[in-house]
Amino acid sequence: MVKQLHTATTNSYSVSAVSWLILEIRLKYL
Repeated sequence: MVKQLHTATTNSYSVSAVSWLILEIRLKYL
């Protein structure tokens, strides 16, 4: 259960990191 929770947290962190990256790139190139 702890491992599942950890995986879920890591996944959500990765998703937000990716969306931040996309945001930064869009701001730079627009």
